[in-house]
Amino acid sequence: MNDIDLEELYFSKFSNIAKDYLKTGLEIFHSRRKKPSSSPELISSEVINGILGIAIEYMFKSFVIKHEYDEVFPVEPKFSKGWDKNISKIIKNYPQFKEFMLGQPPLYLKVKDYRDKSVHNFLFGSKEENINFLPKIAIRIFKKMEELIKYKLTDDDKDFLKEIKQMKENELKNLNFRSRGAVYERRGL
Repeated sequence: MNDIDLEELYFSKFSNIAKDYLKTGLEIFHSRRKKPSSSPELISSEVINGILGIAIEYMFKSFVIKHEYDEVFPVEPKFSKGWDKNISKIIKNYPQFKEFMLGQPPLYLKVKDYRDKSVHNFLFGSKEENINFLPKIAIRIFKKMEELIKYKLTDDDKDFLKEIKQMKENELKNLNFRSRGAVYERRGL
């Protein structure tokens, strides 16, 4: 097999795995969103975050294989702990992922932390109040690489994005309202 065939083989395999993890994780997440919080068959946030964390990891690996194959695999593919470093070095060269590199710690490290705690350390895993974090990030990353990952956003995904947008707008309104209240207080009004 020549390099072109290997590159296409790896890309195809990784992008299909990414799509399957993304689809499965989001389906489980949406089914959980629709159940009452006291439901006995409620799937834990650790399972959802573990699956979506792995989906994100595979989406980035697919992207890197497609765009930086020779950089990552100069001789033969090796998926080691150094892989995370390779991904972070490479994705910061692509403007569509700039937001993923921002923050303290960077967003990609927060995602990695959620994933690792969910998969390897469930006792100290993700908190229930953060159940929306990885689904939101997974969809945002997917939307930046739609041409690579052959997944189609479902109505549930779109509804979830609308809910997130509405929550952000409400938070901004509340923040603006509180800011104006503080100004009025300072002015003695």
